[in-house]
Amino acid sequence: MSTKLLKLVLVCPAELGDAMAETLLDHQPALPGFTTFTADGHGLTFDTASMAERVRGRVERRVFWLVLKADDVPALIEWLSGRIRHPQLIHWTEPVLDFGHLS
Repeated sequence: MSTKLLKLVLVCPAELGDAMAETLLDHQPALPGFTTFTADGHGLTFDTASMAERVRGRVERRVFWLVLKADDVPALIEWLSGRIRHPQLIHWTEPVLDFGHLS
C-alpha cells in the first residue's frame, strides 16, 4: 500500500452539489473529510448554461477537495460514477507534497 497522497478534485454543476456531498458522506468506510466551495466555471461553450449564466459569462459550480491515499482514489472514482452520472461532473488529481495539522 502506498503512503503517497493525492488531492482529488471533483467539480459539478451547482444543482448537483447537495447530492454529491450526501453521496460522499454515505461512503463506507467513511471518508477522512472533504472541503467544498462554490466557484465560477469558464469554458469554451455555454450550451447548457442558464440564461443568467450566459449573461454573466460564467457558470456556477461546486468544488470538492479530498486528500486521500493514492491507492484509494481509483476505487472512490469508480464508486462515485456508479451513483452520480452527469456529463458535466469532472475530476482530476493533484499530488500532495505534505499534509498535517498545525497544533
